[in-house]
Amino acid sequence: MIHRQLNYKAGWEWHVIQDDVRSRSVLPDEEAHPVLSRAASGGRRPSDPAKGQAAWLAVRIAEQRDEQLRALVAELPFCSPWLRETEGRRRNEVHFSLDERQQPLLSGTLMVQADARRTELQPLHYWLCGSRLVTWHEDPCLPLKLQAGSWSEWMEGSPGAREAFLVLLGALLEVFHGGLDEYESRLTELERAVHSRNRTALLPVIFERRHELLHWTHLFLPIREVQDSFKEAYVDTVLETPEFQRLGYKLERIDSLLTRYTSEIDTLIAMDDAIASFRGNDIMKTLTIFTALFVPPTIAGTLWGVNFRYLPGIDSRWGFPILCASVVLFAAALYAWLWSKGWTGDLLTDRAESRKRSRRRESQAAPQSAAAAPMRSRPAKAKRPPAAAVGSRSRRPYPGQDGGSAEPPPS
Repeated sequence: MIHRQLNYKAGWEWHVIQDDVRSRSVLPDEEAHPVLSRAASGGRRPSDPAKGQAAWLAVRIAEQRDEQLRALVAELPFCSPWLRETEGRRRNEVHFSLDERQQPLLSGTLMVQADARRTELQPLHYWLCGSRLVTWHEDPCLPLKLQAGSWSEWMEGSPGAREAFLVLLGALLEVFHGGLDEYESRLTELERAVHSRNRTALLPVIFERRHELLHWTHLFLPIREVQDSFKEAYVDTVLETPEFQRLGYKLERIDSLLTRYTSEIDTLIAMDDAIASFRGNDIMKTLTIFTALFVPPTIAGTLWGVNFRYLPGIDSRWGFPILCASVVLFAAALYAWLWSKGWTGDLLTDRAESRKRSRRRESQAAPQSAAAAPMRSRPAKAKRPPAAAVGSRSRRPYPGQDGGSAEPPPS
């Protein structure tokens, strides 16, 4: 473990603990390949040398880790209980208490995502009390980011450790902005795909986007909890600081984005369910209609296929044509009855041809509307009032309507 202490002009300290990941897996060359004797293995040689080597490496790494932790506790005695409790923790936690001087003490762990393109989570341990801020990192990106550029100026301008911790939380939220921007572009492509071609293959994509949104929501809620614990710890002394207000605005912005994206995803799922239900009903309706149309041939074939000697028209040369004609006429009458009831809809029509006709009408209507546009600018002639229709109502358009005649209909 690497420990660095940063002192700022305002009088507060930032202790940065960098977890040396290499030390967990890399050992000196003379210790990496030991010769396990009978004495070292309890008088028994291990049956599997690979397992014995792995067990020995695990023991050596744990011992090295304990030595580093003891050295760190000696360097930071004011937070030694927190260091022992935090070791190995990989879950979100937040604790608030008062130290021996009755000062607010805020500590815990945040599972953070260091980069928007990397989905793996890493723990960020923090300890805040008085003028001291202690952070324990696995990824050095965050502390390096806070010590460069505008973030370094904000850290230098922080009047205390608690304001600096709020700046640190604001830096964590920058990952959300980049990740949600990329998520919005993928969500827009998904909405266009659903609008242009809705297929069953899009449903897994919708659920994948929903899972990504749950991932960002899972990362956002612990930071919101830390903000609430911060208000509990410092009550009204920090609510008016610009760092706290800036963090609150960022959290509200991200919260509104997550809410809006959740609504859009739920709408896409509802649309897919509605389309699937409509298609299922459409298919069942079509199958029902075809089943009804094939009922007359089925009945005729069943009756005239029985093994009886005397059947109507069996000895006549016109019996079979008459039977076929009767079946066709009965099926046509059945279809006409279904069509008159409005139960067929557009199921048995050629939808491609109907689309071509609608496009042809639109293309023909466009030049006519363009040609009629200049004529509308001319002054209209005086219109005479229409005469009353005798016997029945006239089907011509009323005067003043598009395409209507100013003259009354002939009597």
